[in-house]
Amino acid sequence: MSDNSGGDISIVFKDVIREFTESIDCIRTIFDAISGSLSLMKNGINKKFIEKYNIHKIPSDQEGALSYEIKDSETYIQFENDLRKLGRISIANKLLPRNGIINLVNIYDKLIADMIGLIYDSKPEMVKGSKRQLTIVPLPIV
Repeated sequence: MSDNSGGDISIVFKDVIREFTESIDCIRTIFDAISGSLSLMKNGINKKFIEKYNIHKIPSDQEGALSYEIKDSETYIQFENDLRKLGRISIANKLLPRNGIINLVNIYDKLIADMIGLIYDSKPEMVKGSKRQLTIVPLPIV
């Protein structure tokens, strides 16, 4: 971070805020694109999977019970591989929102660090104490 002691700190703050909002927009765009792609991929694989293995619901007391047709051992191996792919897509759909939240916290952390750094570089007298130490409070877990 450069020394801003003679310049207008409000301009630099505006740059930091602009970078923050651009990062938020970028994450939202990426999140929407990946989420939409995963959803389309899962729906497409589900349709092919259901058709390929002749999957249909069994009328029974067991809710969600399915029946499928496996003709030989090769088909069974392919069935397991396809089922594993579906599982990975489901895991990705669960992890994606968590990853987005982590990215948002990281961007917010960078914003705070940049702003504190700007204040300290431009007006070190604003940071109280002779040791110039800052105490960071951990984020509450929601």
